[in-house]
Amino acid sequence: MAYVNPRPQRWALLIGIDFYIPAMGPKSAKFIDFNHLRGCVNDVNLVASFLETRMGLDSNHIVKLTSTNLGTKDQSNPPEDPSLWPTRDNIIKSLEDLGEKSPGDLVYIHFSGHGAQVATAYSNSKGSGALDEVLVPTDVYEGSLGVRFVRDFEVAALLENLVRKHLHVTVVVDSCHSGSANRTTNHDGVRGLGMLDSTDHFPAPAQHETNTFLQAPLNNQVSRKAELRLNWLLEPSGYIFIGACASFQKAREKDMETGPTKQARHGVLTYHLITTLQQQHDLFARSVSELVEVIDVKTRKDYPNQSPFLEGDVEKPFFGVRSGGVARSDSADAHVFCIDAKSKICQLNRGHLHGIRAGDEYDILSSSANSVATVRVIRVNDMGCHVKPITDDDAGIQGVEIGFRAKRVSKWSSLARVGLVLEEEAQWVDEFRRLSEDRGSLYWSLLGDQDDEEKASVYISRTKAGVFELLDQSKTPLPNVPGVFEHDTHWADKILAYLDHVAKFRHIEGLGAKTTASKLRKQCTFQVVGKTDEEPATPDPPQRRDGNCYTQCPYRLDSLTKVEPVGDVIHIKHGEWVLLHFHNTGNSSVYLTVFLFAPDWSIKKLYPRGEGMSEEVKAQESSEHWLPFKMKTPDSCEVTVETIRAIVTKVRTKLDFTQKGVQSCLDPSELRTERKTPVGEAWEVYDVTISTSRPVT
Repeated sequence: MAYVNPRPQRWALLIGIDFYIPAMGPKSAKFIDFNHLRGCVNDVNLVASFLETRMGLDSNHIVKLTSTNLGTKDQSNPPEDPSLWPTRDNIIKSLEDLGEKSPGDLVYIHFSGHGAQVATAYSNSKGSGALDEVLVPTDVYEGSLGVRFVRDFEVAALLENLVRKHLHVTVVVDSCHSGSANRTTNHDGVRGLGMLDSTDHFPAPAQHETNTFLQAPLNNQVSRKAELRLNWLLEPSGYIFIGACASFQKAREKDMETGPTKQARHGVLTYHLITTLQQQHDLFARSVSELVEVIDVKTRKDYPNQSPFLEGDVEKPFFGVRSGGVARSDSADAHVFCIDAKSKICQLNRGHLHGIRAGDEYDILSSSANSVATVRVIRVNDMGCHVKPITDDDAGIQGVEIGFRAKRVSKWSSLARVGLVLEEEAQWVDEFRRLSEDRGSLYWSLLGDQDDEEKASVYISRTKAGVFELLDQSKTPLPNVPGVFEHDTHWADKILAYLDHVAKFRHIEGLGAKTTASKLRKQCTFQVVGKTDEEPATPDPPQRRDGNCYTQCPYRLDSLTKVEPVGDVIHIKHGEWVLLHFHNTGNSSVYLTVFLFAPDWSIKKLYPRGEGMSEEVKAQESSEHWLPFKMKTPDSCEVTVETIRAIVTKVRTKLDFTQKGVQSCLDPSELRTERKTPVGEAWEVYDVTISTSRPVT
């Protein structure tokens, strides 16, 4: 249970590194240039100003560690007070100091600078040949002390300590790990040094980099949970993490407008984060999920290959505690991606794959959630659509800005048709019809008295015992959907909530369904390789993984038992592991997202983790992904049937289809229903259906 502090205080640690202290490599005798940056200290000052002026933080609650790049050839050290340099020691000490704050306080950590990949200092935990993802401090190389990185396990342990002390932690990292040390221009730069050669300039990690304070958190239990990818964090609970980009992308900095005639260098993520927050009247009225969606749209307008990454308690507001009443985007919504004021046409970032059709209608909402235009879809492609105002008045799209949310107001083109099973005395029917008309739904419609009952895909019935139930087309109760007693004063609200939830599940289940295969169908495969009773073994060397996804097979293939589908269903026993294999055999990259459609009417995103974009699977390097799953069936069931779906696209996109189980939806959710998707060459869907049974006793 979360610790509640009635008067929490806010604290911030802001780290910006533009200047990296130069050094001589001991073996190569070569001068090492760490590619200085120019926008990181500006980032820190922008964030600090926002925290003080909009969030009311006292300057004494903000620690700034900065290293300014003066731009002179003879600069040898940062001009700031050495006690405030972002050295390795100062960064770690400042993170430790945050652990002394009171339980329930809020902590914000911001890092702008270089990231990199280096040979691991933790071969006992990761295996030989593995890599550490690191933050690069200003004193990255310090004479006899050797390298001075802040490594992934260290950050994980320090953040774990903050969460364990009941602090609400928000982390923003405006750097990357896939950049090149040489790839900068006069207009923008990459915040990443890529993979550094640890055998030449960077000798083996010194003893100080494996301090004893790390040993307790790095036991088997905790290190097993540390899914090291982009964010170096443990399981997503108790914190919010925003990264500048996915693990395969580059984080940029560029000259940004800071006034009518002013420009300043900033990280793209930091700039759009703060300017978007500044536009909000109520800082805590929007969830961080919705916030990052807006930032993503703004970022990808200039840099299509940089997509901010989000993980953690995504329903909370930014640097806040409150979760109830916070606005969050639904998968039915879109965002304005491009504006053509002359033609009064906007482009939204959702298309055929997301269920959009010509004629669909949306309200475009400002940052304060006020409607500024009502638009209709006039053209749709696979991943986007064009919209135009419904009324052709002078206002048109005046006031619409990039990043504004487009909230769907029209029903989906193919709705779940809901029928009512009537008994002789059915006084409840009139009340239910009235409430359903008042409430409305994008995902289903109620058949009228004169409609053909056979057209219904879902029925509502009241049993002789006075229990309302949802039924399928054969009028059999839907599994795992609770009944509602008629004496419950909120019976209609609950039935409406369950109905919305089921209809949305079925709508999402139908997304991507096609009658004709695209060329991607021949390029990629997604299938069950086999089953076993054994847990997956860590490859040697261990490969980068994300959640349950490995880039190297975690089993000896000859140890697996081959399974053949019966019809289209793989049959597995409770407790067995299955290994799924995704392979891109083509000549071009594809982008992968994997979902689990569960029997409790929930949809879980299995890969990649977090609320980010789809993950690149390259054509040659790392073209295979392996996903082991332990199949289980609840004690209350003998058999469960689940579908694991891989959605593959030619371009990077965001598929926000997740929803919780049906019993969590009594605060009515927004949902959808089945339909046929037109042929799209930009995506393909692969389904694996698994039936898991308990042994008969």
